[in-house]
Amino acid sequence: MTRWEYAHVSAGFDGATQVWAVTLRIPGRDIEKRVASGIDWISQILNELGHDGWELIDRAATSTGGSTFVAGWQFILKRPAQ
Repeated sequence: MTRWEYAHVSAGFDGATQVWAVTLRIPGRDIEKRVASGIDWISQILNELGHDGWELIDRAATSTGGSTFVAGWQFILKRPAQ
């Protein structure tokens, strides 16, 4: 039976500063906080984690402002436990 470990990436957008506060919680690593602008950080972080064997299994908008504005994201990833 495969045992899994899970990672969590959360991001919140600050409309006043126009930046994203990103937090990575990855087993075996210290909690990491990053600041990013734009939306390129999403693919950069997911690609970085993918190279380490992590697979995206879920993502959710944590809050919205109207039909297209997202103020927060949650990403859940998994990989076989090492």
